[in-house]
Amino acid sequence: MEDHNELGCWLTLKMGEQHFMISVDHVVELTKMRGHPIAELPGSPPSILGTMRLRDQLLPLIDLRIALGLRSMAEETQEVIDLLNAREADHVNWLNELEASVREEREFTLTTNPHACKFGRWYDDLMGDSAKLDMFTNRNLSLRAVLEEFRTPHEQIHSVANEVTLLTKEGKVAEGLRRIEETRETVLGAMIRLFARAKELVSQLRQPLVVVVERDGGRAGLLIDEVDAIRRMGPEAFDPVPGDMEHSDFISAVCARDEEHPLRVVLSVSSLLERVAGVVESCASESAEAA
Repeated sequence: MEDHNELGCWLTLKMGEQHFMISVDHVVELTKMRGHPIAELPGSPPSILGTMRLRDQLLPLIDLRIALGLRSMAEETQEVIDLLNAREADHVNWLNELEASVREEREFTLTTNPHACKFGRWYDDLMGDSAKLDMFTNRNLSLRAVLEEFRTPHEQIHSVANEVTLLTKEGKVAEGLRRIEETRETVLGAMIRLFARAKELVSQLRQPLVVVVERDGGRAGLLIDEVDAIRRMGPEAFDPVPGDMEHSDFISAVCARDEEHPLRVVLSVSSLLERVAGVVESCASESAEAA
């Protein structure tokens, strides 16, 4: 095992729902990814994002999610954006169908229950689970406030179907159509603006952090989701890497699960730096040959 022979400090990192650890002895600094231009390394594997300039030095970047077999943050972010786009389109189409049912004098068959539509089921599940909400919002109060604002217009847009149905039964079709158009301009418009703001915040917040690590003269930036904590732990806290653990080349030990903490995987800084050094050297050689 690497660096576990004495009491030491460990930086706990999070990527998705998984926890990882690296020795604080190898951590140089933390910096935000946003604002740093990335230069790609032609021919490098997906886990090597490229290089960025930090304090006048080129720093190779390792996407730890990809290196450890997880989905990239960019993929997860796009999935959330796609979900929000789909739920926005659902409500545009819902109101269009309500209008069409009135004009064509047929029954409106879509749900009028705000908790039964796809957005409603997703929204209730998210807002009712504090852990899911923290992960989705990255504990950001602005995004949480935007999500809270959805509740009223979402309930209002579904309730309009009952109003319009009653108006059409009374023969007030024109009034029902005016009510739909009013809802389109006000309530639906408010929801569309909330969706736009939510997507903007999701894109801004889901930006990786860079942990700059150094060992034996090698240096690289590790892309992570967030820093969880710094812990002081001795060698008795660690177990050898299980033989069936995937990507064990980058893992030097595990810290067993207990009542308070999930399983934490100890990353081998040496192995990660050796990997990135080999890739950089290979890319440089190929570029020289091509020139």
